[in-house]
Formats: sequence, structure tokens, C-alpha cells
Amino acid sequence: MNIIFAAVFLAAAVIFLIADPEGFLPAMLAGGQKAATVSLALLASYCVWLGFFKVLEQSGLSDRLAKGLFPAARRLFRSDDREAVSLACQNLAANVLGLPGAPTPPGVAATQKFL
Repeated sequence: MNIIFAAVFLAAAVIFLIADPEGFLPAMLAGGQKAATVSLALLASYCVWLGFFKVLEQSGLSDRLAKGLFPAARRLFRSDDREAVSLACQNLAANVLGLPGAPTPPGVAATQKFL
């Protein structure tokens, strides 16, 4: 995949250099700046939501919420393992809220518990 991406990038860069040589460097710098801005924004969002979920987990609130929702979640996930169902519910909640990257850690942990 990296080779395909590099080939497409190089082909586009060569075409852009031929079509508009004076606009190549400013466009590359602007694209790099936008990429860095988006990456930092996603990183900040990721850190905030992972911190939020860690606070919920350490305060015991996620366990109390999971205990209340356990009967319905047990039917949904077809498991009697409370920890696995709790992690799956965290993953589901983060996905429903549309949080970028936040569902991955509890989702991976839930998958390992279910296996």
C-alpha cells in the first residue's frame, strides 16, 4: 500500500511540476501545514476522550452504568462476562457519539475478553 501511495504521490507531483512549476512549493507547504493541523486536532480529541473514559473507569461510574445496563447488554452481546460487556458498551457508546479513535482501545479489549 505504501508503494502505491508513493507512486500516486510522485505521479501527481511530476504532473503538477509540469503544469504549474511556480505553484508547486506553496501548494506542498500548504498541504503539509493542513496535514499537521488536522493531525494535532485529532490527537487532542483522542487524548481528551481517552482521558474522559479513563476517569469514568477509575471513578466506578462506568461499572455502575454497565451494571444497570447489563441485562440488556448481555442479550445484545450474548455473554455473561461483565467486564467484556462493559468494554463492549464503552466501545458502542464511543462509536454512537462519533468519537474518533476513542472506541478502539475498549473495542480491542472487549474482543480479547470475548474470545
